[in-house]
Amino acid sequence: MDISAEQVRELRERSGAGLMDCKRALQDAGGDLDKAHDVLRKSGVVKAAKKAGRATLEGLVAEAHDSDHQSAAIIEMSCETDFVARTDEFQKWVTDISQHILKQRPQDLAQLLEQPWEGGISVKEGLVRLIAKLGENMEIRRFALSQAGAGEQVASYLHMGAKIGAVIRVQGKVSVAVLREVAMHIAALSPRYLDRSQVPADVIEKEKEILKAQPEMSSKPAHLLEKILEGKINRFFSEVCLVDQPFIKDATGKKTVGAFLQEQDPQAKATQMIRFQVGGEMHG
Repeated sequence: MDISAEQVRELRERSGAGLMDCKRALQDAGGDLDKAHDVLRKSGVVKAAKKAGRATLEGLVAEAHDSDHQSAAIIEMSCETDFVARTDEFQKWVTDISQHILKQRPQDLAQLLEQPWEGGISVKEGLVRLIAKLGENMEIRRFALSQAGAGEQVASYLHMGAKIGAVIRVQGKVSVAVLREVAMHIAALSPRYLDRSQVPADVIEKEKEILKAQPEMSSKPAHLLEKILEGKINRFFSEVCLVDQPFIKDATGKKTVGAFLQEQDPQAKATQMIRFQVGGEMHG
């Protein structure tokens, strides 16, 4: 039967549910608003909608990868409390959705939410039902996919009770065990960039300005200033760039991640990294 826009609008105001949920409920109820509202309540949509504005500051990170380490998916799923994040239902859902992303490869979050989920419903509807069941607002905060190219492999690692996750993609003959150690390094030390080529010019210039303004720099002779500045910028790169950071597993503290990879294969090169932390900054 035909459902009018006015009926959908009224049901949305009463329930707080989404447009498509309201339209579907009205169709199921033959256009009866009260019955449609009951349909939404029974499905948990009304309960979930009432929680939608509540802050989601806790959660988990999950990863999934294929057997030959050619692709990996990583997801951050948020909820209101760590108590819910530790429930079997929440953990299973996050694991399952990471596997879904790996297999179905959605382009973005909007596409993911509309994809078919278990039991003939959409991912979005599955999430609504989980919210209703566990009694907290929750959301898929972000996800990313990594796909190996020719001569590449990917590996992933979860850290701090699945509060942090990382994915690394490397070109060259490097074992998966080694790649996991590099992913662990990313998770633990949080590099901002893969290598120096990824550091924006304005970030470097700002760093130079800060360094030049430091009191000890004002007394340096002009012919030494640039050399000192170069050394300090190199130190900055060693803090923020993955391949320039001292490798976490190196006892001497002198071997960089880049050098460690090239010990495995002189042609080895890190080509992508992803790092998610629950509640962390989102880029792009």
